[in-house]
Amino acid sequence: MRCIMHGQTAAAAPEIVEYVNESFSYKATWEVCDAPKNDTLITSYYNYNNNGIYMAVYAYYAKTRTVTLLHCTNTHVQISVENGKIIATQAANNSTRAGYVELLA
Repeated sequence: MRCIMHGQTAAAAPEIVEYVNESFSYKATWEVCDAPKNDTLITSYYNYNNNGIYMAVYAYYAKTRTVTLLHCTNTHVQISVENGKIIATQAANNSTRAGYVELLA
């Protein structure tokens, strides 16, 4: 697993933090990070054999520590919040591939 911090391109632009699980198997859960202290957007995506990139966008609400699915091409990497942590679950029903989660910070 790795974390990549992308720098800000403008003073007001949020920072993007990307978390990667290189070996994310079917039905596996992954404790991505601590839940943010502020409302933000979370994206998740999964690339299956370069045949397609499946992406989902969630709104995260800090006050209630909940997420709402806003849009997706498929929810192969599902996001939830448990015990103050952002949790990803692989639901692609395919062999192990890398899973990605990005947060605006």
